[in-house]
Amino acid sequence: MKKYVFMGFFVFLSLILAMAQLSAASDGGKTIVFAQGAEPVTLDPPNQTDNPSEMVVRHIHDNLVEFTEKTEIVPMLATSWETSKDGLTWTFHLRKGVAFHDGAPFNADAMIFNLKRVTDLSKRTQRTSLYEPFIKSFEAVDEYTVKMELKNPFGALLAHFAHGAGGMISPKNYEKYGDKIGLNPVGTGPYIFQEWIPGDRIVLKRNEKYWKGAPKVEKIVFTAVPEAGSRVMMLETGQADVAFPVPLIEVDRLRKTKGVKVITGDTGRVIYIGMNNLKEPFNDVRVRQAVNYAVDKEGIVNNILKGMAKPSKSIIGSLVWGYSPIKSYEFNPQKAKELLAEAGYANGFKTALW
Repeated sequence: MKKYVFMGFFVFLSLILAMAQLSAASDGGKTIVFAQGAEPVTLDPPNQTDNPSEMVVRHIHDNLVEFTEKTEIVPMLATSWETSKDGLTWTFHLRKGVAFHDGAPFNADAMIFNLKRVTDLSKRTQRTSLYEPFIKSFEAVDEYTVKMELKNPFGALLAHFAHGAGGMISPKNYEKYGDKIGLNPVGTGPYIFQEWIPGDRIVLKRNEKYWKGAPKVEKIVFTAVPEAGSRVMMLETGQADVAFPVPLIEVDRLRKTKGVKVITGDTGRVIYIGMNNLKEPFNDVRVRQAVNYAVDKEGIVNNILKGMAKPSKSIIGSLVWGYSPIKSYEFNPQKAKELLAEAGYANGFKTALW
């Protein structure tokens, strides 16, 4: 949900982008063809860092807890949990009767296997930093109960378990494939990995034994289509059922297109240009303020992003846990010039945007 490409700013000027998604119908809903902007890198939950990978990962794997669309945390593989008064001890009660796609049971041993993997500093994953700094130890109380000790109280623990990196993988499958599980994923989720043809498609089939009940859609085909116009064309011709991301310049036209539904909603994304305040001229607060005043964020929102964003008032998006609005700089070119002059850059300066 984070793929609009544009440079905006945060307090150094940021924009919170809306998500646009397109959908249409095909073969009575038995198969969904999803055209996404890039091919996934890996389907191993704690080693994926890109959105295309996470979109597929979340169909294959379940987490202990999950986010609702409004980022509220609700039970998933963990049905409930308790926290000690000092916030250091967490006890998780796991869902019974859940199995991985390879038949291995999901239980306390499986959870502990996953925790050991993401906290092992000798063999770090891409997302080890989401877990190891906070988790001190863990143990199985019984087959479906795990007690976890933290190094310090950490209020965002559940949010970290709801992260895409928190998908539970099968210990049996890891024993079989090792580091190649990113190409051969096995979880407990609603869809089972069927095949990955690089540069072409990833195919998932529904899990008939899913603990929530078998999904209505029998098969999902994820196909990478980097060119935005091609994704839209595939949708309009019926070659794809869903296209994401959608070029914002096409949204108004597509809303009027018969058979196409445009879905928009808030995301947790903030886009910005970061300034290195350890390097000249950005080590001068007046220069950083000038850059902020110089950008017309409302103009960007209205004219370039077609109203599907809003100037941010924080370094994080409004849907992110812990969000608190601070401020947003107004567009004031004259103030920007005055600040630059005070800082010794009356004639401006050159810099590289990377």
